[in-house]
Amino acid sequence: MALPSMGEVDLDLPRIVSSHTFPDIIAKLSTYIQDAITSPAVFDDFRSQTRFKLLTKLIHHLADEVQHKHVVAALLALRSYYPNMQTDDEPGVNLARGYACEFVAWRYVLQLSEWEAIDCLLEELNLVDDPTTTPNLRGDDEEQHLLSTPHEQDRRRSPEPTQYIPGHRQTGSQSLKNRPRPISLRFDSVSDLFNSTQEEADTATHARNKEFAIYFDRLNALEIATVAGAKKFLSQRVVQKLIEKIWRGDIVFWESMSVDSIKEAKVYNKRKADPFCRLRVPRYLKFFEAVFFMSFLALYYAVLVPIQRSGRRPPSAPSGPAPGQTPGISDDRSRAFHSITPVEILLYIWIAGFAYDEFGEYRDAGQAFYSTDFWSLWDLGTVIIGLAFFILRILGLAKQSDEIIGTSFDVLSLAALFLVPRIFSILSLNSYFGTLIPCLREMTKDFVKFLSLVLILYLGFLTTFTLLARDNFTARQMTVILIKVFFGSSYLGFEVAQDM
Repeated sequence: MALPSMGEVDLDLPRIVSSHTFPDIIAKLSTYIQDAITSPAVFDDFRSQTRFKLLTKLIHHLADEVQHKHVVAALLALRSYYPNMQTDDEPGVNLARGYACEFVAWRYVLQLSEWEAIDCLLEELNLVDDPTTTPNLRGDDEEQHLLSTPHEQDRRRSPEPTQYIPGHRQTGSQSLKNRPRPISLRFDSVSDLFNSTQEEADTATHARNKEFAIYFDRLNALEIATVAGAKKFLSQRVVQKLIEKIWRGDIVFWESMSVDSIKEAKVYNKRKADPFCRLRVPRYLKFFEAVFFMSFLALYYAVLVPIQRSGRRPPSAPSGPAPGQTPGISDDRSRAFHSITPVEILLYIWIAGFAYDEFGEYRDAGQAFYSTDFWSLWDLGTVIIGLAFFILRILGLAKQSDEIIGTSFDVLSLAALFLVPRIFSILSLNSYFGTLIPCLREMTKDFVKFLSLVLILYLGFLTTFTLLARDNFTARQMTVILIKVFFGSSYLGFEVAQDM
């Protein structure tokens, strides 16, 4: 018998109260979404209320009966979970469940007032310091279930362990209730749970539940949406209005610059807020960031250009200045090469300040949200190169080695690869260039994947041709020849073919 349509199956709505923790909310919502979505769909398909009445029923229930600030965050957390879940369901079903969570989160936000939307979307989760985050092992079955495995849930339903059989059809709501639940985020094997006791199974489930929830610690719903890739949710008008208010400073997170101030999203009040807190407004931060990078680049050129002109290798003339050269310039360049100048000290201060700022951003945003910023990798590259330059520079001066000192400036030259594009990151605020940044990120990922395949092929050709030409070419010579051939100098391969 065929499964009934979505509108004909009646499911129990999740009961969520203010005392429930973040893992509890995810547990209840995942149970309902799992049973409500049983066929592949895209985000726009959920706009049809006749086909997905269960989602409409859930949205009305959350808006009318639930008063909890973490509902949206829980839905968006599930949005990141379902597409990566491995089950025996039909392909595309888990992705549809992720879209369903994103859709419900959007429609739920539409039902909220401005103040309620600020609380739901901008309040950070505090899971590590909250002792109630860990669910009670003696609680009811529904609260204990979060991302448990099918076998663990079957053990709760009946005294004997049962197994879900793919392809076996059942009728009515019984088919939906016996469907396998999501497995853990780590996708570990659960074969060891067959012979475990009920308490051991619950303990293992709660350990995975807490591990999944802790991943979103110190993040708010908007940041979770960014980490989860919920682009449909972020592109909705109600969410975009909130983001624009944060960008302009109409919504602020700090009211004072004191160490005792607490981060909390509020509507900006000019009478109560500290004027210096306006420096934290994203629009102003972007301006000061551009000024900082331009001054950083100016110091970079002031330190590096004179050194590069003098070079590590002194001129071959035995004495006297070169034609057209002022006698004192060579001495100044030599002094800048063998000693630390005031401009170089300023550069060290800039690098240290930049590294400290990056550390502060990482600490405030967390690893999950910090890694979503495309430019964070460029900033880390600049910090690493600056640190390597400082170490080599001090080591070269201590050993009085011109070779090490020259290498330190060569390393500093690499910083331009990260620093110059970083300055022009302000162009991402433009609608045209802003859309190119995600394209560049995806192209970079595809290029790295393709480069790994090229490297494997290159190693194969290198091994073969090195052995064939072992009488006439060394391994180093053949390596250079093959690199030139791989970069388009195909005629070179025909020239050396006779000598192989």
